[in-house]
Amino acid sequence: MRHTWRDAFISWLAILMLLALITWCHRANAMTRHQRWALWYAYQVGFPYSTTASAIIWQESSLCAHRIGTHHDYGCGGIQEGAVWAAWHMHVGRWALIHDDKLNIHITVAYFNYCLSQTHNWERAVICYNTGPAYAKRLSWHYVVHNAYLRRIKWRMREVSAINGATVEDLR
Repeated sequence: MRHTWRDAFISWLAILMLLALITWCHRANAMTRHQRWALWYAYQVGFPYSTTASAIIWQESSLCAHRIGTHHDYGCGGIQEGAVWAAWHMHVGRWALIHDDKLNIHITVAYFNYCLSQTHNWERAVICYNTGPAYAKRLSWHYVVHNAYLRRIKWRMREVSAINGATVEDLR
């Protein structure tokens, strides 16, 4: 029997898919109880953008594992104090942003919804979450499609979907 490049490609693709599945399963098992809770809570609070909210929490803080960012952003969602004002029109102190995970996840979802209302487009809203509405609105579509943060969020969404697929209740 003669093997072609197509057979080799299919074999390698199967191996890669198996490795991806093993990695996702390992990630779900390697999470701490608090990280599983953060993923579950963001998924519950984020409706109708549950997977997006969970992906943002995962990208910004590794599911609440790193609560102080490098650019004056705090808590699970990597929220800056100005974003809280834009989303809620109220002041929330740094201590609350860092230590109150429920509040931070609610603010994360509110700020994403604010970005969605400002940009009227899911891709631009994700970029807005990272950079602010002014920058997200003026990007050309070419730069939107090739935005690194947007690509990372889409990758995290695949991971969240793989973990949450049939086991949303198991994350509690």
